[in-house]
Amino acid sequence: MVILKTVLAVLIAILLTINAAAGPYPPAAGQAGSTAVHKDNDDFAAWASGYVNYLPGEDVTSTWQTPQKALGKAEGSSTDIVSLGRGGRITLTFDSPITNGAGWDFAVFENSFSDTFLELAFVEVSSDGATFIRFDNHSLTPAPVGGFGSLDPTDIDGLAGKYRQGYGSPFDLADLATRDEVISGAVDLSAITHVRLVDVIGDGSALDTDGHVIYDPYPTSQSAGFDLDGVGVRYESRANVPPDQPHPVSPADGALNVALNSTLRGSSFSDSDAPEGDFHYQTRWQISENAAFTARVLDVTSPTSLTRLVLSPALLQAGTTYFWRIRYFDSQSAASEWSPGFSFTTAASGDANGNGIVDGQELDPASTVDLNDDGIADVDQITDQYKAFNTVVGAGQMAVAVADPNVVI
Repeated sequence: MVILKTVLAVLIAILLTINAAAGPYPPAAGQAGSTAVHKDNDDFAAWASGYVNYLPGEDVTSTWQTPQKALGKAEGSSTDIVSLGRGGRITLTFDSPITNGAGWDFAVFENSFSDTFLELAFVEVSSDGATFIRFDNHSLTPAPVGGFGSLDPTDIDGLAGKYRQGYGSPFDLADLATRDEVISGAVDLSAITHVRLVDVIGDGSALDTDGHVIYDPYPTSQSAGFDLDGVGVRYESRANVPPDQPHPVSPADGALNVALNSTLRGSSFSDSDAPEGDFHYQTRWQISENAAFTARVLDVTSPTSLTRLVLSPALLQAGTTYFWRIRYFDSQSAASEWSPGFSFTTAASGDANGNGIVDGQELDPASTVDLNDDGIADVDQITDQYKAFNTVVGAGQMAVAVADPNVVI
């Protein structure tokens, strides 16, 4: 019993030491919080189909210099790989470009036989094969690692090779969105055509994004450095499809007595590219005095009024028939067909005397209300620059005045 307790105490102490020493990054495949992606994950839509510029580094024999083995689906084995050698590199290409979607966009697979024997590589992407940008990467491994030494995956982030064979290290193109090359347009995150892997030489000569030394097993031989099994793609860039044709919803076609401050409403946005991240970007609204839309009183494209547009009462005339239609644009600026044109007729003005005040809100001719306090009843001094009227709610009165004689209310 004493022996058993002693063994348990030692095991608990070891576990506590391991947990205390754990780094801040996701743990090994299969553990809670791991970001490892299994090679059989249904999210994979494609795999690398070609390569260029395979430049093996030192200490890799010809047996492991077959770059074709990095093409297609990852095998999850120790032998069906291409070794980069110490400081070597390879660039993978794809039948369709990789695009930036929700979450990770592609994953890189290495052939580690355990969760801790981890050979690492920098990951870089390009949309033209010429300008590459590297993912930020972090290494907190505190000391050199021997040729068959171990790394803690929680000390590693943003480097390929973090997970054991059969499990890929995921990369999210959105992490590169603020890079100068992306902002300038030199790298298009919606159409990544090349993924380059550069072996990390683990002797302490390589630095991470923060300037920390990157250690990994060193020295190794015959198949030194990063061993590439495959690169899987989650989101492929395809030819953009325009949005579906929208339809007017309200006012309904032929609607009568429509208020001047009504709201136009269109149908919901629909686009077959939406599952790949496409979205409703803008809407063009048109109102015309004829069905041919050649006598337009409104023609505006808005990124905020997407399916509803509140009309200004000053835009339309009372007792007039208008025609309206809409057109939707997706995030690639592709336009839908114009919707069918609907007509509506605005309500009559209800201003029989033409003084700019709705008949139902006219002051009583005998009213003595004097809101501007000039000693003259407001009802007797209605002008283009002064309007006094009854409120819609309650039994009050309001007035609007402008000092400029050139301004008409």
